[in-house]
Amino acid sequence: MPDREVAKSLLRSVVSVTMQRVRLGIRAFPDPESKTRPYTAAEIELLGTVPDEQLALQLRRTFLAIQAQRHKFGIPKFQDQRRRWSAKDIALLGKLRDEDVARQLDRTLAAVIFIRVKLKIANRYPKNQRWNPGMDCLLGTMTDAAVASLTGYTLSSVKHRRHYLKLKNPSLPAAWTPQEDQLLGTKPDNEIAWELHRQARAVAKRRYKLNIPAMKRARFELR
Repeated sequence: MPDREVAKSLLRSVVSVTMQRVRLGIRAFPDPESKTRPYTAAEIELLGTVPDEQLALQLRRTFLAIQAQRHKFGIPKFQDQRRRWSAKDIALLGKLRDEDVARQLDRTLAAVIFIRVKLKIANRYPKNQRWNPGMDCLLGTMTDAAVASLTGYTLSSVKHRRHYLKLKNPSLPAAWTPQEDQLLGTKPDNEIAWELHRQARAVAKRRYKLNIPAMKRARFELR
């Protein structure tokens, strides 16, 4: 049965059931009532073809969501068989345009941008290149100031691009919905935070505000 029904019958959280299922290598049962954004066939084909953190940025999903989906289909973790980035290769990042680095090192543009962003190396040539999917994937996943620092664009340019793509400002916490409020106190704060993609302290703060007592974590006992 779906994790949601297992959680209900065992009086446990959906997150704890999912984590235990993944830990035991058990595939998930399809849940027709799931409200999460379903994965398309094209997205599923990408699982395991690139690092989970890179795919999370590309598909605008969380790292844990990508990891759980990959485990669900029994897809092994991406193992990069290509040559590793040398100190000499990394030294080119930020000094040349991303396109030039990709061409010179015979790598994809997405791979160059991913490594540069991962190493927090600023882009010094924003005026000589257009916004590309690799940079667009950063919008909404971090503050506008952080995106501006990494891409080399001005803060106003980043804000304009984010508004153009109709992406929410990650600096502003999303308003709590009645459905989210109903979850408070039904499971540990950190599990609710994982499920709602919020910080644990934000969940605790909201719970305190509504005078809802905390729930202690229940552990699985394997027999």
